[in-house]
Amino acid sequence: MQFFIWRCKNFLGSIVGFLLALGILGCVYVGGISRFSALTGKRTFYLDSPTSQGLQTEQLTLSDVWRIKGESVYFSLPEGIENMAADGLAKKIAAKYHAEIVYVEAIGGVTSYYCHTLDWADGIILYGRKINLHIAVSEGRCAVGSPIVFGGF
Repeated sequence: MQFFIWRCKNFLGSIVGFLLALGILGCVYVGGISRFSALTGKRTFYLDSPTSQGLQTEQLTLSDVWRIKGESVYFSLPEGIENMAADGLAKKIAAKYHAEIVYVEAIGGVTSYYCHTLDWADGIILYGRKINLHIAVSEGRCAVGSPIVFGGF
């Protein structure tokens, strides 16, 4: 009988330990949701899909945490910033995330810097290369997104 009680205690102890470890992992995951927590601005999360087909939301609920597939932050730049300063800003942001700028594209007054960082496993294929960081700069505005910025800029 004592052997049975001892086995039950061990089993229950294992279950409690497993649930505690699962809770700690969940807290670590939730704490690292925002890749761009160091940037202040209007934040948009992409749920269910890292494409333009994903649901976009600015407010997260607890059930949304597991559905996040991407994020963008939009912010204003100081007045009078020049193109060279914008290029420097993009390089500084890319360096902050240990990213290599893969492509630069200028269309309609917006310069996009498509980057790849080894720190993040996810991404999309663009021009035959994996992209998981997008920096878009225009006069007075900047958007930083992962895998890329979706929606209007």
